[in-house]
Amino acid sequence: MRRELSLLPLVMFLLAFPGISRAADQNSYVGSDVCIGCHEKQVRLLAKSPHWKKAVPGAPINSEGCESCHGPGAAHAEQGGGKGVGGLITFDKKVTAERKSGVCLSCHENSTVLAMWDSGTHKKMDVACSDCHAVHGPPKAPAGYGTTLAGLAYSPTWEYQVCGKCHLDIKARFNRRAHHPLVEGRITCSNCHQPHGSMNPSMIKAPSVNQLCYTCHAEKRGPYMFEHPPVDENCATCHTPHGSVHEWLLVEKVPNLCQNCHDSSGHVGNRYSRETLFTGKAPAIQSVSRACLNCHVNIHGSNGSANPANGFNSGAYFFR
Repeated sequence: MRRELSLLPLVMFLLAFPGISRAADQNSYVGSDVCIGCHEKQVRLLAKSPHWKKAVPGAPINSEGCESCHGPGAAHAEQGGGKGVGGLITFDKKVTAERKSGVCLSCHENSTVLAMWDSGTHKKMDVACSDCHAVHGPPKAPAGYGTTLAGLAYSPTWEYQVCGKCHLDIKARFNRRAHHPLVEGRITCSNCHQPHGSMNPSMIKAPSVNQLCYTCHAEKRGPYMFEHPPVDENCATCHTPHGSVHEWLLVEKVPNLCQNCHDSSGHVGNRYSRETLFTGKAPAIQSVSRACLNCHVNIHGSNGSANPANGFNSGAYFFR
């Protein structure tokens, strides 16, 4: 009897203000079955996504389904649907990146790959999760590019297409004659870069450029008795990572590249140029084939010299 008396004021209040009761209903969940009635295409995509796998812990299908990400759908359904109607969260361009990513981070914020998200360049440049990842599942990949990876907007074989939407200049470099095998699908952008944030330069997956390069090119690490200083300092001094018109991803053609450091104060005292290389007679050896590399083979470093009499100095990289 006491419980019935205690609820009486609340019942009288709701009867006096029916709008309060109506608002509560509009903020309630209607279930994914209602969503399927209008959004059949999105639901078909969801079926291929981890979001719709009951075996995945924390997947939306195990809680409120579609409304886990979009919010309660009662008001949306009552008003007949429509983009943004009823206060549903959408993932279009009108919604801020912070709000869109906030939906994803409500479940994924404890992921180890997102530990540095707040410090990453993408977060600071207002890039949202949905700019790279498909919310409802992957679209169909074009012929010849393999299968899609659930959750990614594109397959790993052409992941560079996702990054290339913003990084057009970098994407264009992979069309040059010398490039890492990204277009061929042997590596991806994320093999070298951490797109979800990093404290390292250019969000690379290593403390330095050299350490990153050594993950694949371990034979260039050394240590050597005679080390080539630019090799030890930064591989990017001589190589460009994304693509080059010169072989071996060189930033400049040999011998011009070598002469940026090895000027006329050393070697034979001549700076190789159009006048010194081509005199009307047979071309000098420095202009034939691999130029400086015709003689200086172990350019990354060596454990001996071709000329011990000179104190292992003059021929530090002179080996065949």
